[in-house]
Amino acid sequence: MATNLPRNEFIMADPFARAETKINSIFNEIFEAMKRKREEVLSELRYLKQQHEEKNKEKNKDIFVKIQNLEASKTELTQHCEQMKVNIAKSEMEKTIKSLEQQLFELRSDLSTVNVLFNCNTPKMRQDIANFGQIVVTSIQNTRDYSLIESPLKTLSKFGNIEGEFHKPCSVHIDNSTDIVYIADCGNKRIQMWSMEGEYVAEFGSDVLKYPYGITIVDGAIFVTDLHLNSIYKFNLLNYSVIATNTIQYPNGICSEFDEIFVVNNQKNICVYSTDLKLERTFCHNLGSNADIKIRNSILYLLETADNTIKLLNSKTGDLIRSVSVNKDGNAFSSACYFCLDQDNNFMITNWKTNQIKIVSEDGDLIRLIDTTKWNCLEPMGIAINNNKIIVVFSGGEWSQIHI
Repeated sequence: MATNLPRNEFIMADPFARAETKINSIFNEIFEAMKRKREEVLSELRYLKQQHEEKNKEKNKDIFVKIQNLEASKTELTQHCEQMKVNIAKSEMEKTIKSLEQQLFELRSDLSTVNVLFNCNTPKMRQDIANFGQIVVTSIQNTRDYSLIESPLKTLSKFGNIEGEFHKPCSVHIDNSTDIVYIADCGNKRIQMWSMEGEYVAEFGSDVLKYPYGITIVDGAIFVTDLHLNSIYKFNLLNYSVIATNTIQYPNGICSEFDEIFVVNNQKNICVYSTDLKLERTFCHNLGSNADIKIRNSILYLLETADNTIKLLNSKTGDLIRSVSVNKDGNAFSSACYFCLDQDNNFMITNWKTNQIKIVSEDGDLIRLIDTTKWNCLEPMGIAINNNKIIVVFSGGEWSQIHI
């Protein structure tokens, strides 16, 4: 007998239909589970791939850095080898130059009676002027009669900042072996080199110095104190590169003898250095500011601005030997700043405040007092003498001259 039951009721009544429905439901659940599992597996694979790529990237980066370091080491090693070759060549060249300089010095000594610049047959002096900012150089022959000093005769340079010009020059040093004049051109932050005939030679230090103050030469090198940088520099005499440096508070005057460098500073000390600028010992004295210092035959000559005396000290111990007053003659000289010694141990002292140069004997007796305003030269500073040639640096105003 046929039935007219609804579809759902028929399925519920039919056991085969119920089984088919159940199977379909199970298959659907399995299919959805497989889809979810597939997505989980794909997500895990993507994560593992990303981790692998990041590890490879870091590994490649480390390898790249190592390659760069190896390349840098290779370049540095190559440069070091090249520098070693250059240093060996320079060392041989310096030995040759020293040998030639010694031969030249001996030849000059043999020809000391010949002077192509000045007349040696007359007791009077001639003067030449080098206005290097303002620097005066005067020649003295035979009698060394300072009373014959007259006004400068020729201007070689002027105030400015280009090659051969000066701005606020202060100290001067003459290389006895070459007759080259070294001048601290403070305002232009450099050292200038001139011949004793007043010819410009070269300049150096403008890339390093801020306020060059004192100059000395020893051991084939140029030593310069810098007041603003609180330092002392050692320059190569061939290419003017910096070989060594050391710090010293407020360095002023500098001199050298027997491979030792003596520096005065404003902390009442005299510091003694080796030629590689290692501090060896220190002497303490009651120094004034801007004290100047010289050395001859192991005796230090110290100009003390505090009491305007020149003190003679033992260069090894710093012990006082004796003092020489520069005011012994009664002429007030309260602002002495630079000095030099001639061959007879007479002192030539500059006074920038009074525009004077005082020449006294080794006992302090007055030989000559020069008023530099008569030369239209103001503020005499550095002074040096080589054989019979005197150089005076003037730093006053915009004249800044050097007279020979």
